[in-house]
Amino acid sequence: MSNHSIGKKIVIGLTAGLLTGGLYVARAHADEGATTRTSPTSASRMTSETFVVSGIDRAKRSVTLTNAQGERNTMSVPSDVKAYETLKVGDRVDVDYQESLAIQLAPTGAKPSMTEKSVGSPMGRGGPAGAARQMQLNAEVVSVDAANNKVTFKGPRGHEQTVTVSDPQLQSKLHSLKPGQVVQFTYTEAIAAGIRPAPAK
Repeated sequence: MSNHSIGKKIVIGLTAGLLTGGLYVARAHADEGATTRTSPTSASRMTSETFVVSGIDRAKRSVTLTNAQGERNTMSVPSDVKAYETLKVGDRVDVDYQESLAIQLAPTGAKPSMTEKSVGSPMGRGGPAGAARQMQLNAEVVSVDAANNKVTFKGPRGHEQTVTVSDPQLQSKLHSLKPGQVVQFTYTEAIAAGIRPAPAK
């Protein structure tokens, strides 16, 4: 992971590798976790991943984590995660966090684009409060092969990527997609929900 979503992928519902070449909306994991559908076009997943602590900001109650691929990410940690108090740089830890992906048609006239911002945690309902990173990608539909459940998208850098839609509910909507329409993908990575020492290798 990186602080600006470089090299990230998501595997929720629609795609296992959406728009490479600079169009990154999420990330891949060794442990994909359990996916929960929150609406016909959105889903969330609690994920566990092993990191090494590479930085701690006590004033902001955040921790910078480096995964096995050397990718870095800074995450906020809510006050009820007590393990944060004893973290040290160099610690190897397992971190639980929730992420979500929503898919919808963008407003008429929207162009391919990508933005990133901090928002309130999507874990509301009893989950930890705090800031989460949200990335929004608008990708133009180039072609639709509904018979084979495939869609080709073009992102803001002009890169085209064909993805296979494996989710049955999303497959049923492919017939309504038309070339030229812009689809909006909103990916939200939440704050850490749990931190614990990782087992020894």
